[in-house]
Amino acid sequence: MASFYIIQSGENAKVETTFVPSLELEGSYEIALHSLETYYSFPNVDEKNNKIRVSLDGTSWSDLTFAVGCYEHKDINEELQRQLVVLGGKKDDIILKPNKNTFQTVMIISGKVQVDFQIENSIRTVLGFNSKIYGSGRHLSEHTVDIMRVNSIFVHTDVIGSAYVNGSQTPVIYSFFPDIPPGGKIIVQPRVLIYLPISLSVISRLTSWLTDQHNEALNLRGEELTIKYHLRCIDR
Repeated sequence: MASFYIIQSGENAKVETTFVPSLELEGSYEIALHSLETYYSFPNVDEKNNKIRVSLDGTSWSDLTFAVGCYEHKDINEELQRQLVVLGGKKDDIILKPNKNTFQTVMIISGKVQVDFQIENSIRTVLGFNSKIYGSGRHLSEHTVDIMRVNSIFVHTDVIGSAYVNGSQTPVIYSFFPDIPPGGKIIVQPRVLIYLPISLSVISRLTSWLTDQHNEALNLRGEELTIKYHLRCIDR
């Protein structure tokens, strides 16, 4: 075959395809990402950063947990205030809002209420605060917010030679970031296909996976991932 497509699909950020019989490539072939489809479901708040400890009276403490998901500042504030009411407090006991000029978080605490960001897996890393206890008053986070933990999405496939990412070899065939809000459908269709040499003459299995810029596996939370490659022979 002078050229052909391979389509992979699965409910994970890692998909594997086994070929029976194996694909025997007669000649030199190269591969390009033709398209990719999934949903913007990867969370910015998960088990690593979804805790906050609060005290309504300055004496007794309660640990609050945010459900794994995609949050903006207003979402974190609304969920925190909802849990404060359930705890017996008032919505405005703690107010979180962004400072859009400095990219920091403003936290306003009322009365005897305190916030302890020293708890393990604290959401402070998203909001930009230090690991300490904050009391009544207006507080500006010491660091800029880290709402978007994923800055770039890398598409890997194990049938190409390694590219270099931050000086390390890794088989990345394409990178992108979705231009849609969380929850939307991601459709990637490169305007110009970038072909890379295939490092195998026989393909019995093809594995593809998605990571962030730190080479950490992307959590698609069970959403469908479909990847389409185009392969072509270059010496016929």
